[in-house]
Amino acid sequence: MKKYIIPIVFSLMIYLGIAIYIIKSDAYNVYYGNNNNEIYTIYLDGEVNYKGSLDLNKGTKIGDFIYDYLTSKSDYESFNPSEYIQNYKLYYIAYKEKLNINIATKKELMALDGVGDVYSNSIISGRPYNDIKELRTRNIIGQALYDSIKNQICCE
Repeated sequence: MKKYIIPIVFSLMIYLGIAIYIIKSDAYNVYYGNNNNEIYTIYLDGEVNYKGSLDLNKGTKIGDFIYDYLTSKSDYESFNPSEYIQNYKLYYIAYKEKLNINIATKKELMALDGVGDVYSNSIISGRPYNDIKELRTRNIIGQALYDSIKNQICCE
């Protein structure tokens, strides 16, 4: 019985050491966004209390920092807090209110899901609108895109 105690204790110490190493390196670094100390630069714009660039550790999730920059009018559904940041990406935080397509900037329009450079330019060049349905009747955007953004936009 005594001859088995030393190998068992030794094995437990090795497993414990491996477990501590994994916890300290991978899990700790991923959770706190410290992946080999590589720095990512991101840009914030929209309904935030700071507009500009931020330097964050690679592996940082949006939810790890964004709440410090939101205002009472920020739309909490305009971002995914579990998404990892991407280097040199613009993160545009939308307003809670519906977006008036007659006066919205290109950046504001591009913050809508599915609206990129081409659609934002088309929407802007088609102004003014009396009703959001004109986006469809005038063939500015397709039906699927219209269905996905119609509850987020208005004409005033």
